[in-house]
Amino acid sequence: MSDDLGTVFDLLEVNGVISAGFAAGGRWRTGFRPDVRLKLLTVARGGVRVSADGADAQVMSVGDVVVLNGCKFVGIEDALETGGLQTTFTHPPDRAFYEAGGGDDTVVVGGHIDLSEGADALVGA
Repeated sequence: MSDDLGTVFDLLEVNGVISAGFAAGGRWRTGFRPDVRLKLLTVARGGVRVSADGADAQVMSVGDVVVLNGCKFVGIEDALETGGLQTTFTHPPDRAFYEAGGGDDTVVVGGHIDLSEGADALVGA
């Protein structure tokens, strides 16, 4: 039996790429402007809140994956329910993996899906 989603991806000529990630400890937040249409985020450890283009934040736990389609700005922060000041950090563009906040309570891995020109038009529609 074939994988229907895999077949669609083959027809659309998509390729997944793991491009960045970070480990963070304590209270933190970060944000970025995706430079690709389809951005992927997955939580490998801990939990996060993710918001895109100012929408309400969604809580993600270990193993959760979010696909962001055409977002202009993505905010990510720890999902800790404790008080205290959050540290804001920016992931340096020249580093594939970054450590912030002096710990690894949370680990997030990001990637994107490369689309052929025809697939990009279809996803955009």
